Amino acid sequence: MLMCIVVIALAGYKYFIDKQITTQEIIYFGILLIVILLAYLLLYFLTRRLMQYQQDKDLKNIEERNRNKKERLKQKEKESSAQLIKTLNDKYREIEPYLLQEPSLQKSKILEKHLDNLFQMDGLIYENFAEEHQKIATRILEEINKTKAHLQREKEAQKIQIDLTKGVYKESELKLEQIELLKKHGYIRSRHVPLGQSGPVNYYLKPRHNESTIHFFMTMNIKEFLESKGIQVESPNSRDADIIFTINEQTWAIEIETGSVKKKKPEEFKQKIAQLNRKYGNNWFIILTDRNLMKSYYSSKYNIVKKSQIIDKINEILGLPKSDYLSDN
Repeated sequence: MLMCIVVIALAGYKYFIDKQITTQEIIYFGILLIVILLAYLLLYFLTRRLMQYQQDKDLKNIEERNRNKKERLKQKEKESSAQLIKTLNDKYREIEPYLLQEPSLQKSKILEKHLDNLFQMDGLIYENFAEEHQKIATRILEEINKTKAHLQREKEAQKIQIDLTKGVYKESELKLEQIELLKKHGYIRSRHVPLGQSGPVNYYLKPRHNESTIHFFMTMNIKEFLESKGIQVESPNSRDADIIFTINEQTWAIEIETGSVKKKKPEEFKQKIAQLNRKYGNNWFIILTDRNLMKSYYSSKYNIVKKSQIIDKINEILGLPKSDYLSDN
């Protein structure tokens, strides 16, 4: 277009020279050329603008298509991950009852089979899913190892003839290999004064959850004494009394106190006393683990029996004469 204007301008100049055109006509001709040039420039910029607009539109469409494609892939991946996690959770719910079972060879084999199946699942490729998978696999593996370790200890216990569930053993009655096995099974060495004796004795104990050694020992020691009299005993380790037994069709309860609940949770202690009064009436009493607690526990609301009076109290309930055990522990 620009060449055409140049050619027209040159041809016009030659024509004007040859024909001797007036200055006014030359001006008109120049204006015409300028108008043609401006029209050309306007057309040029409009064309470029339209081309740029079309390119931007095409690029935007491409970006939109790519964005939609990524969103679809992301949604598909999310749905796949959700499905895989659901599958994992379903498998965990299937396995969970076995995790809660008591240790046994069958339990170990079942868990190992489930663990193998877990690692054979398809689609374990997403980072957010691998973590869930690893948690469940680790939980199962831990339970397998615990079960195997427990079975091994039971096997060792059978060899050396010891019951790991008993909870209390007098050290003097144990062999060295039995002590080592008890330690492996969570037993701890502790010194206590048993019923009917005046001096302390070394024991190996395995207290229950959130229970002190002195509380556990006294509970088990009294339970053992009652059972030696042919009395059936419960020690529920719950919100009920620590020891519950029935004699002559009457139910009795014993609450063993170390002082911690009364001091740290006085309201809870009051509620416990009220509950024991409602449930057992006058057929219950408190035994303190330390005689120095007597002042802080003195109350007409409940009966306190000293450690030195436990045997006599039980004999009294049984209708037997008092013992000759007079030591005040």
